Amino acid sequence: MTKLSYLVLIIFSVFSLPVNARGENNSEKIYTEIASAIDVYISNVNSLRPHLDNTRFNSEELLLQLDLDESRIIDYVSKAINFEQYSGLLRGVNGTIKSRAGNALDQSVLLASLLNSAGWETRIVSGHLNEQDALRLIGLIVPVAIENDLGQENTLQPALEKFSLKAPDTTKQSQVQQLYDDTQKSKELIQKALDRRGISLTPQKMDDVLVKEAQAYFWIEYRLTAGNKWLAVHPAFGQSKAMPVVEATAYFKDSVPEEYQQKLQIEAFIEQRIGSKTSVASVMKPWQRPVANLDGVALTYINVPDGLRLDNLTDLEDVVKKTRLFSPVFNGAPAGGSLFDLKGRLVDRMAVESDSLGMSALFQTFSDKTDNALSALSNSKEKKSNFSLVSHWLEFTFTSPGGKERKYRRYIYGPYAEGTNGNSMKLALMTEHTFMVNTGRQSLDYLSDRYLNHLVENNKQLKTLLHHFLLKDKKTVMPKDSLPQDIEGLAQYRLFNSMPGTDGWISYRAEPGLISFRNGYSNFDTPFFNVDIIANKRRLLEKKSDGMYSRPHRDIALGVWETATERVPATARGSRQRHLDTFKIIEAAKQQGILLQLISNAKELDSAKLSLDDRTRYFIQNDLDAGYLVLVPSKKPQGLALNGWWRIHKSTGQTLGMASNGRGTELYEYAVSQLNNAMTLVNGLRNLKKCEGQGSMAQELCCYMNANASNIGGMAYGNVMTAGMGAAGAALYTIVDFGLAETTGQGLAPPVEVLDCGGL
Repeated sequence: MTKLSYLVLIIFSVFSLPVNARGENNSEKIYTEIASAIDVYISNVNSLRPHLDNTRFNSEELLLQLDLDESRIIDYVSKAINFEQYSGLLRGVNGTIKSRAGNALDQSVLLASLLNSAGWETRIVSGHLNEQDALRLIGLIVPVAIENDLGQENTLQPALEKFSLKAPDTTKQSQVQQLYDDTQKSKELIQKALDRRGISLTPQKMDDVLVKEAQAYFWIEYRLTAGNKWLAVHPAFGQSKAMPVVEATAYFKDSVPEEYQQKLQIEAFIEQRIGSKTSVASVMKPWQRPVANLDGVALTYINVPDGLRLDNLTDLEDVVKKTRLFSPVFNGAPAGGSLFDLKGRLVDRMAVESDSLGMSALFQTFSDKTDNALSALSNSKEKKSNFSLVSHWLEFTFTSPGGKERKYRRYIYGPYAEGTNGNSMKLALMTEHTFMVNTGRQSLDYLSDRYLNHLVENNKQLKTLLHHFLLKDKKTVMPKDSLPQDIEGLAQYRLFNSMPGTDGWISYRAEPGLISFRNGYSNFDTPFFNVDIIANKRRLLEKKSDGMYSRPHRDIALGVWETATERVPATARGSRQRHLDTFKIIEAAKQQGILLQLISNAKELDSAKLSLDDRTRYFIQNDLDAGYLVLVPSKKPQGLALNGWWRIHKSTGQTLGMASNGRGTELYEYAVSQLNNAMTLVNGLRNLKKCEGQGSMAQELCCYMNANASNIGGMAYGNVMTAGMGAAGAALYTIVDFGLAETTGQGLAPPVEVLDCGGL
């Protein structure tokens, strides 16, 4: 029996109608019934949103709660927002509210914004803090707990009870416990490997680093009108009795100068081999933004294949067969002026007359223009191509105030992948990537608001797909916007902060985190999903009587925990065909008696008796060059597609599980019906095609809804996401989450029994 959740099964409530009401000529009536039920669900979901506390993530709502009163505004920022030291503008207004913490600049930006909106004139002031005051300031750093309360004024739980929603039993956190157990075992494994080599990750006194950062100091001045005296407020010292004595060196009002911002730049490149030589070319115009503007924003990159047309959306095999060119698309728009082919040759975008959206015209005009565009790249004397595409990658560059850069590279294809068959190469290039930056903690109310928005938008698209299915003779208006993709990243970052036993730890991000979600196909029938942690550096501190110290062993634990949580969004999607992660690779090596070796530098890598392919060696060398230790099996375990390792930073202890594909190792493959990606409409239509001709309309609908259950079913994070959320949070994320297979007929939608498709 196939189990579906109750909301999905409202689709089948129409089958309780008399037989003559379910005939093939009554598709419009059936659609009306289904659409009405979906509308009821959407309305009920939206009715919950006003009960969330928007002041925990929205500055406008916060301002109203503070009655636009300047004394209350100043008091709020000075007391409710904790101090955390880092360089430059990182979180911005709403990010600082969500984190409930910020440095002197982020707190000043928040306070200035609120006072401006309340009618006051403000300016931000910068100056150099003396060492004594800087030491006082960093002494204000304290542990900031992740928020677990949900809703405003205890109104959410009664709203849930109105729909007979009850909080589940959250005492048995089996999945949380499994993640934690795996974390502890791997942490001990890493520690023993370090001990055997006599490597000690000693806590370092951090006062000098923190003081130097803190001396670049900011506060605000405000006044009612131009004729009034400027009044100074030091929000970072808000909980201190003595304000600092500091001389102003600069003022700014309307925006924060670039020199004080933390920034992210994203680029895309290909490497081409021409004979024995290689060359690198950009296929994406550099895209740069302040990270304070990116917190919680989903960014997407995909190479749109020219073989994708309006008449073959349901036929992936035909798309791949007809594809010769790829159009890099970033956030739904052309990423640059060039397209590239399978041999790494560039084609001017204007040569194929793509439109400004880079989508519809691609479908319709590539077939006429591709041959001419490609022929211009070759001379008539060329009999055999000497061109080959070596690799294709994305490059992420974070820039801190002062110009310090941190670069991260993620390969979409290659390196050392030459010789891959054409279909595999094309599928790899077509993989869709969604990225999300994180600058701090997430308010549970913010996560809940985005989650409910996710449910609403998914169900709107469900109506579109059903209209296409049931009313074939009527033109379906396809949605122009893609589904919201932020909830998955936000939930993942929430999980990062949910490791048990961390209460009382001083742990925060002093620079941005970055994760990627990859959706693609291993072959025509097997999609995969992958969570990849790209940047996960934290600042872990312990306050002692003589100052602040780093905690490298806690950094190891948190890095292993974050690697463990990569599996959660994948397992939430349903049964997997196969999966691979660092934990599984290391365990397989132990079972097969394969020696684990701790490598600390390039010389050891060369001398160690490791059976590594060129690609694995390439990525391990990159980690060693970046200052990491690498704990790796001496050869790839039998039966696994990849080798993997733990990388541990030599000084900080920052840890992450890696694999020989150069990414995080959590990889899940599914049957096609379980794929949930941003191209939901395309995938839904493809599954729909397979369901046509299955028999009666009821059988076709059942096939279709099974095929797309995960596409419309929300984020089934189950009891992992309910950990520590309280009764209301547990109810919201476990019962309202209609993606859970065990849910049956209670809640926001009409109750429906679980349907066995085979019985139709």
